[in-house]
Amino acid sequence: MTSINKAILIGRVGQEPKVINESFATFSLATTEKWKDKETGEKKESTEWHNIIASKGFLKLIEYIHKGDLLYIEGKIKTRDNNGQKVTDISVSVDGQIVILESKK
Repeated sequence: MTSINKAILIGRVGQEPKVINESFATFSLATTEKWKDKETGEKKESTEWHNIIASKGFLKLIEYIHKGDLLYIEGKIKTRDNNGQKVTDISVSVDGQIVILESKK
C-alpha cells in the first residue's frame, strides 16, 4: 500500500511573505476552529499557525499575497532537518496550488 502526505489548508496569512534568494518564499498561515462547548454552551476557538514554504514556481503569485488574505493551499507536511536531527518545526511545502479566496488589499 502507498502512503500519502497531503495537507489542505484554508486560513489567513499572518505576515507578509518573504522571498528568499529568488528561489522560494515563506509566510505563516492561521487556521481557526470554532465550536460551542456542549457542557457550558460557551463559544470556544482554537488557532493553529502553519509555516508555509512556496517554491520558485509560485513566486509570481506571492507578489499578490498579503497579510490577512484568505488562502486555499495544497502541499506536503515537512519536518526540518538540523544537522542530522529532526526538529519539531513542521512546515507545509506547497506542491499543489495556492488560491487567493479573499484579498485584504
